[in-house]
Amino acid sequence: MITRMISTVMMVLMMGLSCVGLTGCDRPVVHQKSVSQLNQKAAELMQEGDTAGAVARLEAAHDLVPDDGLVQYNLGIAYQGNDEPDKAIKTLTAFVQSHPNDSQARSAVQSIAVIYEQVADQWYEKSAQEETESGEKVTSAQQKEANEKATEAMKQAIVHYEHLLKLGGISPDSHKAIQHHVKQLNEAMEKQNQKAA
Repeated sequence: MITRMISTVMMVLMMGLSCVGLTGCDRPVVHQKSVSQLNQKAAELMQEGDTAGAVARLEAAHDLVPDDGLVQYNLGIAYQGNDEPDKAIKTLTAFVQSHPNDSQARSAVQSIAVIYEQVADQWYEKSAQEETESGEKVTSAQQKEANEKATEAMKQAIVHYEHLLKLGGISPDSHKAIQHHVKQLNEAMEKQNQKAA
């Protein structure tokens, strides 16, 4: 009986020692299973077009494991699909910074560039408006502010496209297409700024 207790204690101690240095040992199995289920459900919801539902599931998963790269990446993409550009940029940037060698890092950088480009387009549209949605006249100061925000977002898009080129692993045709796109963005930004001046 004493021998069985000692061997049980030793087995428990050995199991505890074998966990040292292994990723995820400090997380309960329930969390890992829950996170996996939340991630899977979020993917299903994204495919069904329910981005808000996907965001809710992924935020819950992120609360459980904030350093999980897959959850972080998927949450950023879900924010992008849910038209929450600020949250998408913040989440995807955090993902790239904490997981620079992850296979999804290149895709995250590209998504950030695309989001910034979309934000810039929205601000350029606002800078060209002469009336607000409520029918009020847009002042030149408001147009100028919108143009400045558009220019800043476009600069960030260009920076991220250039970062994407530096990451490598892109086919020569894709590399050339991105370079051409960056050139077009620079030209469009210059043209818009000349028009606003």
